[in-house]
Amino acid sequence: KTITQAQQGSAFHILVLRVSLLFFHDMSSLDQSYEAESEEEEEKGSMPATFTNSRPRWVDDKEAKECKKCKGKFSLMNRKHHCRRCGEVFCQKCSGNSVKIPQLNYNFVPVRVCDDCFRLVSNT
Repeated sequence: KTITQAQQGSAFHILVLRVSLLFFHDMSSLDQSYEAESEEEEEKGSMPATFTNSRPRWVDDKEAKECKKCKGKFSLMNRKHHCRRCGEVFCQKCSGNSVKIPQLNYNFVPVRVCDDCFRLVSNT
């Protein structure tokens, strides 16, 4: 039995649809898992750094009065530093890492990231 090009095209579209559905099903279960993990972390008082493929919106300097991680107050000696991956504001001690992040188009020069984002980026 021979298969026409139209039948091959239809079979291909069905295959792509099935793969897409499987992918989105897996993503929704990951979302549910992440939500449960986030709730646990929120109860503990800290949120895990998450992975995105777009540059974050930076926290406004005026809003940041203390380091997001250690809660140290900012001053002339304890300066503010934005993490290029999550956009939060940290002190030097909590953001002393630099790494290239090709997913955010930081391909050639390592950029400052907080400790949590450094661990996440280094593990991928």
